[in-house]
Amino acid sequence: HLVKRTVEVLPIMGARVTLVPPGAGPRYVAASDGAVRALEMGVEAAFAFPLRYDHHQLGTLLLYLDTPGAMDVATREAAETLADVAAAYVVNAQTRAVLRDTSDRAQRMGLHDPLTGLPNRVLFLERLDHAVLRSRRSGHTVAVLFADLDRFKLVNDVYGHRAGDELLVA
Repeated sequence: HLVKRTVEVLPIMGARVTLVPPGAGPRYVAASDGAVRALEMGVEAAFAFPLRYDHHQLGTLLLYLDTPGAMDVATREAAETLADVAAAYVVNAQTRAVLRDTSDRAQRMGLHDPLTGLPNRVLFLERLDHAVLRSRRSGHTVAVLFADLDRFKLVNDVYGHRAGDELLVA
């Protein structure tokens, strides 16, 4: 949306946003139709504006013109502002992705055993409640299988907790 609006606002034929993550190659994240046409038809002028955040360069806003020569001051200043806006968009999107991943990880940790990855007591009881409600509606029977390892404490005492953990995972 940003590159499309950039082309509508500025006297340019195309725009592209490229991210350059640390230690990786460039990643093109957005390009206007005009940017694609500009590369096919031949560009007369191109200007790159850095996307910066907190003293780090995130990538560039690249603008394509179909006329040679320098960019006028008003267009350059507007482009610099749009580059700052693009950087804010990128940082916002990255922050949302990190929060979503963190939230998903926290939810998984709260509902699964860290050793086996199996559902824990909280998730088991939640799923059992759903199964009971579903069985009442459908008239089908619900069953729970309970497995116990006799003398499991002996495995931990004799072979150590690591062996006991490996047995549980297996």
